[in-house]
This record gives sequence, structure tokens and C-alpha cells, in this order.
Amino acid sequence: MYPITRSTSDASGGAKTSSIVALDTFATQFQTSIGCAVTGTANYTVQYTLDNVLAPGYTPSSGTWYDITALASKAATLSAYVDYPVTAVKLVQNSGAGSVVMTVLQTGAGD
Repeated sequence: MYPITRSTSDASGGAKTSSIVALDTFATQFQTSIGCAVTGTANYTVQYTLDNVLAPGYTPSSGTWYDITALASKAATLSAYVDYPVTAVKLVQNSGAGSVVMTVLQTGAGD
């Protein structure tokens, strides 16, 4: 998988959420690196889901999302990894007039 980026900006009037990044759950060695780069002032959280995001009619806003602890309520440029299968990740900018760019890179061979 090539690196995929999602971004948010100016959540001073309320939280902003990026579109999701669907991941390959069939990878034999599931590993996903996630980096978040902050410009200006921003507080963000990266979340994952186990929902079938490819199901017809799936709506991310009604899904079940869990915080990635290492990237929850953060204000600095940070990275973390997920080494257990998840179906998708998304970026939520909780507050701040700055911006956040999330880059996702998944490795692992498919079956």
C-alpha cells in the first residue's frame, strides 16, 4: 500500500473529521504506521474501527470507533503503529485553528 494522507483544519468552531482510510485485513502480517503532523495549534485523535466499512450503505458517522491510545487527545507531531487487524482509521481534529495531516502506511503481504 502506498502512503495515504488525510487532513483536517480549523476546528475552532467544532470538531472536524477526515474521510476514512480503509485497510487490508487480509494481510498476513498486519502492521500499520500512522503519523500525524501538526501545523499551528490543534488537538487531534486518531480512531480505528472493526466495522465492515466496505458494506453497501456503510456510514462512518454511525460506526463504532475506538481511540488509538498513543494518538488520542494529542497536540504535537507524533507517530504510532497498529499491529492488530482493524478495518479503517480516521483523523478527528478535536479543537484548534491549526491543521493536522495524517499519513497511513500499511505493510504485510496479502494471502
